[in-house]
Amino acid sequence: MRRIIAVAAGVLAVIAAGSWAGPAAAAPPEGTSGSPSHGALAGAFDMPLAGAGYRFYGPVAQRQAHYATLELAALIARAARVLRREVPGPPLVLGDMSAEHGGPLRHHASHQSGRDIDVIFLARDPAGAAVEAARFVRFDGAGRCVSEGCEVRFDVERNWWFVRTLVVSTEPAVQWIFVSEPLAKLLLDWARAQGEHPTILARARRLLKQPGDSAPHDDHFHVRIYCPPRRAAGCVDAKPRWPWVSADGRAAPIGR
Repeated sequence: MRRIIAVAAGVLAVIAAGSWAGPAAAAPPEGTSGSPSHGALAGAFDMPLAGAGYRFYGPVAQRQAHYATLELAALIARAARVLRREVPGPPLVLGDMSAEHGGPLRHHASHQSGRDIDVIFLARDPAGAAVEAARFVRFDGAGRCVSEGCEVRFDVERNWWFVRTLVVSTEPAVQWIFVSEPLAKLLLDWARAQGEHPTILARARRLLKQPGDSAPHDDHFHVRIYCPPRRAAGCVDAKPRWPWVSADGRAAPIGR
């Protein structure tokens, strides 16, 4: 028990310092079990409400929905750091993860096993300056905000860098980045025009998906990872398993 507490304390320290590249090799076994829509979470990681390059949206703390597997927390911390380094701007604003012990979470059909997170889109003001997201707002396929009283634009560059970091992650392997199809196309077209690596584009095309059984996700990303290598017995992945993802939840690295 003392060892587990010590590992968790170390993870908290590196998140706050912005030096976390991913889960440590000595991390304790994950406690995610079941599926994202019928699951549970034991020994959850309590993600700090603010860290280097990110913060949680206000209501998340009230709902106590900032718990996850260590792998998911590491991935989001890494993405925030990449954004801060490659395309500096306001912090990434995070929505719900899971409840401390998993299980049903208000407003969500999934988010039950510590492997899901919502992330508010990054935006720019009419003058082109990056601005911090104040709330969930909807965007059309041209990147225009269509919510009432909203004048910001979808920040294609910074949102692509967030997506790109998820796509190239080897551990954890990302299964889905739920987002509206028009915004997925906007992101992919922009990245292709910048000369993005063809394998990254091909994987992103599969991961970026508008769900067919819920809202179109035109106001946020919904990220889901596979059951990680360190997991509780009974962790269940729904189909598909992408060709580049192994049975133990690791993605093959992308070559140069």
